[in-house]
Amino acid sequence: MANWISKATDALRGDDSSPSAAFELECECGQRHTGLRRQKWQRIVCRACGGALFVLQRDPYPPPKDSPDPRPAHKVEELEEVDVVASKSKTRPSSESRSPAPASTPRGVSAAAPVAPRVRPVSQGFWKPFRLVIAGALVLSALTIYFVVRNQRNETARRTLQKATTDIEAAIAAANWVEARNVLREAVDAAERLGQTDANTRNYRQLYRETTVLTDLLATPLTEMLDEADATFDEKLPDKWDNLFRAKYQRHWLFVEGTAVERLVPHDEPDLKKTGEWVVELPLVVGRKLRRVELIARSPELDALCGQGPTNLILAVRLDQLSLSPDGKSWLLRAAPDESVIWSDRRTYEGLGYQPEESLEVAPLLDAQKKSLGLGGDS
Repeated sequence: MANWISKATDALRGDDSSPSAAFELECECGQRHTGLRRQKWQRIVCRACGGALFVLQRDPYPPPKDSPDPRPAHKVEELEEVDVVASKSKTRPSSESRSPAPASTPRGVSAAAPVAPRVRPVSQGFWKPFRLVIAGALVLSALTIYFVVRNQRNETARRTLQKATTDIEAAIAAANWVEARNVLREAVDAAERLGQTDANTRNYRQLYRETTVLTDLLATPLTEMLDEADATFDEKLPDKWDNLFRAKYQRHWLFVEGTAVERLVPHDEPDLKKTGEWVVELPLVVGRKLRRVELIARSPELDALCGQGPTNLILAVRLDQLSLSPDGKSWLLRAAPDESVIWSDRRTYEGLGYQPEESLEVAPLLDAQKKSLGLGGDS
């Protein structure tokens, strides 16, 4: 550094002892001119065309030293080995430390300098802290909305149940069965919303089933339907009566009173083995051949009500089929599977058209059926 400063000072003082720098210029005519730069600028004349050329003075500063070549990446391991050797050499005895240093140490590199390992930044992936906070806020908002909506619906259901008792009694007292059915449906839905299974909820559900029957009852009496079947049925054209039955009577509710006499357990239908089918004899005969009438129904409620022997029943069934028995001696009236309603209430019984004294006569049977349904109390 001190030598460089002395050379620069001598150059500024006019010392011309430093080596001169050569120049080479090319005139517009193509003539080349060479020479040495001087301490001051020069003006030369072209020998070919006579044009003037300008030459800058010599640079007073020494040329920069060449920078050392960058260390190749593949020599990092060699440097680490050198560091290990250097560290071991410090721990050896003094006799071994007198041995010459290994010649493989690169020039200008300290053998004891450790090489810093490269640390890659850990990638956080998709779930960065900011996104985690946003996701948590969204989940909390969704839960809050869910609980608020659920509480509002539950509160509405409670108000509906509180108002249902008065409205149901008023509709039944007025024999407005459509209104009673609608109010009972709202009460049952509200109870299911709240998850209630108490006695009031069971009574509401049973009354809803009975009022549904009253609002969709078969308009034609059973005797007229049987007479029409006996007159229309033709063994050569069995589809004639089936088509007429599906058009006029199928899926309507039929109210019947009879005696359950037999429980059929078919062997080819495994699903029916749990409940079976009950044969209910109706006190009717049809046509000139005096064919008997039998109702075939299936429901768990019938299994709970009927005992081992004959059992009197008051129930409603949804019609599914009416056909002759294989021997042709009786009409088989088949109900839709698991669509039977065991009757339990005297008020809805009178809504079918019976007088109060008639409902009083069957009150013990209605009470027994009500208890079999798990409702309890007197009708």
